[in-house]
Amino acid sequence: MRQAHRETMFRSPMSHSTPTFPTKNRIYTNSDTIGLLEEILEDQNMNLGNDLASKDGKTLFKGTPVTYAPYLDNDSSDPIYMIDWKYMSVGCMAGWENNLTAPYMVPGKHTVRRVDMDASLNTICVDRRRQTVLYKA
Repeated sequence: MRQAHRETMFRSPMSHSTPTFPTKNRIYTNSDTIGLLEEILEDQNMNLGNDLASKDGKTLFKGTPVTYAPYLDNDSSDPIYMIDWKYMSVGCMAGWENNLTAPYMVPGKHTVRRVDMDASLNTICVDRRRQTVLYKA
């Protein structure tokens, strides 16, 4: 993680002067990996007091929160995704911009007509070198 962080210049946009500003960077991982990271974190601190789970939900890597993503529990390779959302955006696929259905009557409401608009959205990465995926060897 340290090497990937260093090589992708993964920086948290949160300033020290405004610590309440929401970060755009996130690190996502599964339950096994975040549990291991929390154990490593707790091993580094001798003053935990009586709280056995003192760091639950507060795991950071170089100031960036490590977030539990339940979907990643299905991946046995224990991935870690380091995503800089500053370089990600959402775009509409070509031809799906304004797909409108023909007006139809809403059941049970004789004076109401309904039109549905369908869209297909994709995530677009504008700088792939700012993103990292790590797997267990």
